[in-house]
Amino acid sequence: MDFEDLQRRLREAEGRAEKAEEEKRKAEEEKQKAEEEKRKAEEERDQTKTTFQEYLDLCHIHFSKSLLVQSDRSRSTQGTVTSPKGKCYPKRLVPWKGFEEGQWRRFDEVYGFFHPQYGSPKLFTSRRTLEELGQMLCDKGFASEDDLRPHQQLSVEKPISIIIAALSKMEGARERFGLGCGVKFENHANTLDEEVEEVQQRLQAQEISTTEAKLSRPVAADRICVYKDIEDRNTFSYLIEYKPPHKLPETQIESGLRPMDLEREVVREYRIPTDTKKREQFDADRKVGAVITQTYDYMIKGGLGYSYISTGKAFIFLWVEEADPTTVFYHLITPDEKQLETNDRKTNAFHTAVSQVLSFSLLAFTSERRGQDWRRKWRQELPTWPLDGEAILPETPDNAKRPKTPPTSEFKGKPPNLTRSFNLRARPTTGRSSCNDETLPYANSDDDSSSETESRDKETPVRVNRTAPIPVHASTNSPVSSRTRNQNRNRGYCTQACLLGLVRRAALDEDCPNVSAHRTGKHRRHVLNVKTFRRLVRAQLDRTLDQNFEPLWKEGARGNLFKITLASHGYTFVGKGTISVFVPDLQHEGQMYQQLERLQGEIVPVYLGNIGLVEPWVDIGVEIVHMLLMSWGGELAEPSDAPDLNREIRRSVEEILQEGVEHNDVREPNILWNRERRRAMLVDLERSRLLAPSRRPPLQGLCPNKKRQQPFGDGKVRRQRQRSMEGKYPRG
Repeated sequence: MDFEDLQRRLREAEGRAEKAEEEKRKAEEEKQKAEEEKRKAEEERDQTKTTFQEYLDLCHIHFSKSLLVQSDRSRSTQGTVTSPKGKCYPKRLVPWKGFEEGQWRRFDEVYGFFHPQYGSPKLFTSRRTLEELGQMLCDKGFASEDDLRPHQQLSVEKPISIIIAALSKMEGARERFGLGCGVKFENHANTLDEEVEEVQQRLQAQEISTTEAKLSRPVAADRICVYKDIEDRNTFSYLIEYKPPHKLPETQIESGLRPMDLEREVVREYRIPTDTKKREQFDADRKVGAVITQTYDYMIKGGLGYSYISTGKAFIFLWVEEADPTTVFYHLITPDEKQLETNDRKTNAFHTAVSQVLSFSLLAFTSERRGQDWRRKWRQELPTWPLDGEAILPETPDNAKRPKTPPTSEFKGKPPNLTRSFNLRARPTTGRSSCNDETLPYANSDDDSSSETESRDKETPVRVNRTAPIPVHASTNSPVSSRTRNQNRNRGYCTQACLLGLVRRAALDEDCPNVSAHRTGKHRRHVLNVKTFRRLVRAQLDRTLDQNFEPLWKEGARGNLFKITLASHGYTFVGKGTISVFVPDLQHEGQMYQQLERLQGEIVPVYLGNIGLVEPWVDIGVEIVHMLLMSWGGELAEPSDAPDLNREIRRSVEEILQEGVEHNDVREPNILWNRERRRAMLVDLERSRLLAPSRRPPLQGLCPNKKRQQPFGDGKVRRQRQRSMEGKYPRG
């Protein structure tokens, strides 16, 4: 081989090497380009909204699978999972047959709306957002209910609200599922809820001990699903109870949640097994029984058929029949385990926590809430857990205690007054306790305070009016029909002149929409006096709190409004109801209305008296025990109601000042426009005060431009209120 041949071969080898290097470089460039395109595609995908299927999958991956339980007991909350003491308990626990089939049927229909044959719309939160939210919610092991609460609110409840909002926009879906105007989840059902800060402060001020407060506490569930119907009215749909997973582990749920006679096998079973396995079953039965009893008690008092308990890892769905609520039907879902059973994406999506709660919600939306009479009946008839729940519910099987002696006392309320703080006193237990034993009735708080006009009246026998009969008594075995409820809803309120005539025993007001029901024979005057009127109202409310009695869902800091019709005589008016801690406020408000007797029906509503309810009106977190009765004042005042509404408001404030009452809370929610009188009407006088005669300004001396004579408060607050009012109602 000559030299030239060697050079040629060398050049060829170098060429091949260069070509290989170039090909390698191009391959690297292609790879980098592909990776960049893939990264951009993934980034775009992560920032793009997701389909229904993707949304359910991602919620499960980032929220459910990522949830970790704190394994170090020293870093977890201690104590029992709950105490069932004094709560209504079901007699039986029975598996909920057909639950899963019904869940799948509803899920399949929803899936069809979001995944039609022609393509799946991307409507839901992006992957990136869900991933970041999951990292934030699941950044540590859960060690308390405070860890679980925000997790469930953002990982389950918020997605439910988002999905239902999207479903409502799908053609035909709103009608198919009866979605109304959406759904929301709330901590408090009512401004009078005992968890509300102001109520807590009042309880502390009245020096009610922690133990006594717990015994007298009404329904106070962790979370409430509020369904808004087609008329935009709020309806409580179901309750949610959170239990931290370290206090209620899946193993104990699976062991203790079984068909059983709860009363015989748990509530009345005092014998603690010595065998290890039997003891573990004993503890699991009691723990699960206590948790279900707590939620069941809330369901009975709240008139709800559906609820669920969540540990984040497990969901226990509950149903109570209306006809026989002594049995609780249950179904357990553990999403993580279900995901391992199949590779089918749709089936896996069905078994996620969000999907299960969504399908359950659609079921609960179809259920009507049980009435007050139903709740009263079963509160009275159902037994209550008689044992000290803390003693029979050890935190863990290896830290057991022997049960203490069953308690031998209950508590009974005494009606409060303005000069003595509210207190509780013990009384011996006699016989079998019922769900209603811990109610604090104000049966004796029906004060006979009334106007001077009434004090001159003599109570005469009253014949029930037969010209316009209205059904009074509601069966406690069946729900009040929507038609019956609508009868009261559609009935007009009595006029100011009508109820003023009732108070003063004057002539009937022929313009009152209910005058024919008031009239007896040829009488042209009211046949009742106010004292008899109050007695009849109280007796009617003792018989039924469903018929001729309707919550208006107008809630204030001290009371809630109800529309009431005295069935025997057709008088239709409003009652301002309150809980025990605010009874003195409503009694004080009644005294202020009496002071303003001359202005009743003009500047303030006609005052019909205060009554205590024999049986409380019970709702979630609230027990209404006392009512102030008055005429309907009208709707909130609007600028269109008068040429110079602000002047009308000042005029009304000045007139009550002239009568010796300083309102102290003149703001928009407390100013109504009464179309009958064409006047601004002031309400909510519970914060008002009487002025000494020397401090009552002469009417002609009042001047809106003098700060010292403005009725809108003192100093900075007064000026802020005045600016706010003038901004809403500018001077003409």
